Amino acid sequence: MRRWLVLSPHLDDAALSLGATLHERARRGDRVTVASIFTASDEARAALYLQRASEDRDAAALLGVDALHLGLLDAPFRHPHTPIAQAVFAPQDELADLDALKALTGLLGDLLSGGHFDEVTAPLGVGGHLDHRLTFDALQRAAWGGPTAFYEDRPYAFVAGATAVRWHTLGASPCAGEPPAWARPEGDARLTFARHYERDDDGRHPACRLTEGRAALPPEADRLGAWRWRGQRYEQRARVLPEPSRGALIDAIACYGSQREGLFGAAPDAIQATFAAFAADPLGQWREVEWHPSGTSPCPEGDLEKRLRNSRPSSWGSKAAICGSASFGRGAASGGALPQPSIAQSTPVYFRPPTTRPFISQPLLT
Repeated sequence: MRRWLVLSPHLDDAALSLGATLHERARRGDRVTVASIFTASDEARAALYLQRASEDRDAAALLGVDALHLGLLDAPFRHPHTPIAQAVFAPQDELADLDALKALTGLLGDLLSGGHFDEVTAPLGVGGHLDHRLTFDALQRAAWGGPTAFYEDRPYAFVAGATAVRWHTLGASPCAGEPPAWARPEGDARLTFARHYERDDDGRHPACRLTEGRAALPPEADRLGAWRWRGQRYEQRARVLPEPSRGALIDAIACYGSQREGLFGAAPDAIQATFAAFAADPLGQWREVEWHPSGTSPCPEGDLEKRLRNSRPSSWGSKAAICGSASFGRGAASGGALPQPSIAQSTPVYFRPPTTRPFISQPLLT
């Protein structure tokens, strides 16, 4: 039995990105724990976030995994006077969100120091969401030397080119000539989830935030199966989803009723249709994508690497990189006198699915 920790920035990210793999590993007998990190809100939306936590427990029970809620504030509530598109997608050096990074690094250090896990999988940060990038960065700073992999963040990774943009922004070097295990089908980048962020003053669709960086990359950058980052070579693994776990994935995502319509639309088959369109290979097999380290062998530098180096952005701070100007809900960016909450809003709480083990609810960390 392997003890696997999966880091989920929010209460649905792991299910959206790796739900079938979580289910499959749990069915095989592995002990799977999903740690959701930014799970708290301000007082005005506390009821919604309690509902979201309950939805996550239902999804975890369905997948057969343990759920841990770390209780850090979601990005819009750490920056209540900042429009949501800027609070969520602006570069970290603009927001200087060091308090959240330090808090999360400390929590992960505590969580990983007890020898409770054999491997960790974290979001790669595809799409550039601030909380996803903070999760990625905090794991690099935590004292964890065990096996580590990264998953492609969905639905952001459903936008063609978004993964290559993320690797490129990290400063990774492409391994030219390495075909991907799977490449996301081309399609309309204007996915339903982007409706959360209104069009900006220029009338651009918010999905441009995920695709503008792609214009600077050679077309073949989106079709690479390996990148080299910080001396380590990372290879794409695209797991085919067996039918039982594929069904569990759809059922688990459906548990997140408060988020479902905003992510996929109101149609009854919207979840299924989205994954069929954006997560299927030419044979109709659905896949989930992770990037695993595969040694330190160098990637030979070619023309692609030279072109990427010349196009590498020095910062995400340009106005063009932030698409959308919507506020978070009512009055969040209106200049009203909202209090600035502390980073940690609640005690981390541990949940185990009643379908597989006795249900408990107790503090895991002190």
